[in-house]
Amino acid sequence: MIRLFVFYLFSLNVSSIHAQDSLTLSVDEFLSIVKAYHPVMKQYQNTMAIAKANVNSARGGFDPNLDAKTGRKNIDGIHYYDQQEVNLQIPTWFGIDFNAGYDRIEGQKINTSQTKGELLHIGLTVPL
Repeated sequence: MIRLFVFYLFSLNVSSIHAQDSLTLSVDEFLSIVKAYHPVMKQYQNTMAIAKANVNSARGGFDPNLDAKTGRKNIDGIHYYDQQEVNLQIPTWFGIDFNAGYDRIEGQKINTSQTKGELLHIGLTVPL
């Protein structure tokens, strides 16, 4: 009876040893699990995503800007003003912005600070 009991305990130990061997992980499997689920790795992935978003945002700062404005006022047959503005601004990575534009103002009662007619302008903006 004791021999049977000892044999039974020995067979349990042997089977548990074999079960543990089947549950071992290779180094590559272990590293892939750590990369997928470790909290520090998740922080790293979030930091990388934020950095990529910041780079895309910074690249967007160098996009050319084209804007246009138009205005017109007619009351009781009186042509107060007709105004059109078109501007193009091209920023560069070294800080100098190139800009060009076209302005046209016509009318019987325009603002005294504005000049009647057409104006083309080209320029640079240089930060000091």
